[in-house]
Amino acid sequence: MITRFEKILISALVGIVILNISFQIYIRLPGEDSEEEEILTVLYDDDKWEYTLSELKNIDEYSGIGSIKTQFSIKGPYNFTGLRINEMLHALDINTDSIGAWIISDDGYNKTFTNDELQGNISVFNESGNSSNMLVDLLLVYSHDGVLLDSNDGPLRLAYVGQSNCITPASYWIKQVKKIIFFKET
Repeated sequence: MITRFEKILISALVGIVILNISFQIYIRLPGEDSEEEEILTVLYDDDKWEYTLSELKNIDEYSGIGSIKTQFSIKGPYNFTGLRINEMLHALDINTDSIGAWIISDDGYNKTFTNDELQGNISVFNESGNSSNMLVDLLLVYSHDGVLLDSNDGPLRLAYVGQSNCITPASYWIKQVKKIIFFKET
């Protein structure tokens, strides 16, 4: 049989465990003063900028439609929202005439974009698969159909979009973009 002292001791230990669990949950909850995580680093010459999602949205919020042309199929159309790379360059006061970019993803994958590619001068196809003269924008995407990108694609990715469906090569659609290094083309 459990004595009165043992009951008090067990109750006190249970109370301590409950308080500890409650405290652990409380300290993990986002607070009013919790800082938003930086999701993108941008470099140019000796300058470095780090951005949160809110800061990127404040630079530019643009929506467009695009599809991915892989070797075997066309995926899309997708409705994306994000920041136009040209608007980022303007916000950073970087002359867009002869700028290239090295895009680096979270897993280390990287691709170099020429100035023409940054300006949207790439192969674009219509839904019949024929070459198109459609104007496209390179978009740093954070939202697909109004929902933030998940960790498989985001929090940021690159995509070419237009006002109507444009189909562009999959090699330009970089997932999980973490860093952009702008450089002067020679």
